[in-house]
Amino acid sequence: MFEIIKKAEQERTIIEVTVTSANGVTILTGYILKAEESYFLIEDYLYNGKFAGYVLAKTDDIVRAEIYDSQLEILEKLIKHYNYDPLRLDLDDDELPFVAFINFVISNNLIIGYTVEDYNGQVKYGNILSFDDGFLKIYSYNISGESTGIDYVEVFHFKTIRVLGINEERVTILKTLNNSNYQ
Repeated sequence: MFEIIKKAEQERTIIEVTVTSANGVTILTGYILKAEESYFLIEDYLYNGKFAGYVLAKTDDIVRAEIYDSQLEILEKLIKHYNYDPLRLDLDDDELPFVAFINFVISNNLIIGYTVEDYNGQVKYGNILSFDDGFLKIYSYNISGESTGIDYVEVFHFKTIRVLGINEERVTILKTLNNSNYQ
């Protein structure tokens, strides 16, 4: 599978990738920004062509990949129609996807949605506070934007990490509203 996603990255070809997750499978559709043996980073889109966020996932979790499909060609037309300009995630050629993604998230103070192997498929949300010695320190929130404490997660336990998606935007807004109600 790695060769397929690497080809999609090099050719800037739209791709649909199915990855295993703790609660089944996740389908990601869009453009591979960076792929390497451990992780890949995709600019994800909904089937209506609207931007759904950036997703970092494990390369080993890929169970299916598809390119050059007529439905993907239609999706590509819709993406171009919307011409959405998300917060740009720029990558250096020699930068690892995981490190580039985490630096992007921290420097822009973004809320992430993340799944971890031992959370039974539950998506958690939070701000990454630090990345040291193979651990991420995350200030966590529930889907209502309420604080749930601090999580320390070893890097290799992550299944997926998403930013700028619908739920991450929701948590960001509710977190802000919750904080303003207490002041």
